[in-house]
Amino acid sequence: SSGAGACPFAVPDKVMKEVKGLLPKATVERVAGADRQGTSAAVARAVGEAARIARDAGADSGDARRDATAILLAPGRIGTTSPDLGVPVTFAEIAAFRAIVEYADSAHGFSPELSYGSHMFQDLVEADILYCAALERGSTTFDRSALDGLPQVPLASCAADADVAGCVRLLDARGQGLRMWHDLVGGQTLVAFAR
Repeated sequence: SSGAGACPFAVPDKVMKEVKGLLPKATVERVAGADRQGTSAAVARAVGEAARIARDAGADSGDARRDATAILLAPGRIGTTSPDLGVPVTFAEIAAFRAIVEYADSAHGFSPELSYGSHMFQDLVEADILYCAALERGSTTFDRSALDGLPQVPLASCAADADVAGCVRLLDARGQGLRMWHDLVGGQTLVAFAR
């Protein structure tokens, strides 16, 4: 599975200026990228690299996307043209994933209205990729800590930028019993370890 985790740099410039105004003696510093757009582009490159690794993991069988069992978890919108709302990747960069989960993460500055895959719906359907949204409300339980014990696959883009490494992780869940169940009619999805 691949997860874009809690991005430590997801604070808009406006908020940084407001904090500086309220606390003039405080040091306010962006920890990655020259601006939000630069940071968002770095995250998108790391997501694309994770997708390539997932695709290549199944290449020996002749059907890499079918054999890759990678799930993309990312805050905000996937494929957005606005870096402030999520991760600006193209469909080609994420087509190796079997499922895509956009989640709201207001604690780290990503609480836009999720896209529900609408801008790339036809591509998702044709590629047989499951799309899910994890909203911040009572009916949603989204516990990312269940992934913490999985081994991490090194990404060159993360090695070059420690701050991006704090946001994008490629985790190897092979042999761990990771399963995804989806009830289309009921609108419920469960991703869990079946043991």
